[in-house]
Amino acid sequence: MYSKIKKISKIAKNPRLFVKYYKNRKRKSFNVEDGEVIGIVKKKYNSYKDYTDHQKAKLETIDNSTLSNYDKKFGNALMDRLKTGGEIKSGVSVLCLAARTGTEVKSFINLGCFAVGIDLNPGKDNKFVLPGDFHNLQYADNCVNVVFTNSIDHSFDVDKLIAEVKRVLKPGGYFINEIAGANNNKEALKSNFEAIIWDDINIMVNKISEHGFKIIKIVNIEYPWEGKHVIYKLV
Repeated sequence: MYSKIKKISKIAKNPRLFVKYYKNRKRKSFNVEDGEVIGIVKKKYNSYKDYTDHQKAKLETIDNSTLSNYDKKFGNALMDRLKTGGEIKSGVSVLCLAARTGTEVKSFINLGCFAVGIDLNPGKDNKFVLPGDFHNLQYADNCVNVVFTNSIDHSFDVDKLIAEVKRVLKPGGYFINEIAGANNNKEALKSNFEAIIWDDINIMVNKISEHGFKIIKIVNIEYPWEGKHVIYKLV
């Protein structure tokens, strides 16, 4: 109870936090529908612009202190995961999808990679992430060694996203995907920023492999949520 009062007091004293808190509480509610794959539920947007406008709004609901804490904690956790295999080597090129402020980009850079991110809303003066849509990447065919994302649950069209990953990856390249565990809360989906949810994490793991990717490694993760760190190789 005390922590909740403290949070409200902090928000009340900071007009910028109040605006973000208000936006977060007043999220638009959407309908949901079953996807083509059994066990997947999709948020129903009226149009693609409706989808992109909604996803762009997420950054404005997160205060800077939360982002800073996430940046440090997730960045370190991701680097530890990437160090355990031989897939990530100094000098490889990496594209991070839906990278927001660039936490994952910085993790790859710290490991000696040439890395850049794209996001619908990377915020102002972001030197790590460029504006971009992971359903329609602005990059050439066969141009990067590694693609990373932990935001597949924010995709409007999973198959189109995976097709774009295949297009930009070099032959034998790696797709590293961090996937949240099972989440079948349809009521939460209506107002949250996720665009899809699934009953079983293996539904999404297998869906990606069916697009011509070979599963190289699966590691359980606990942060930023419980799920799996999955490394695929384009074959």
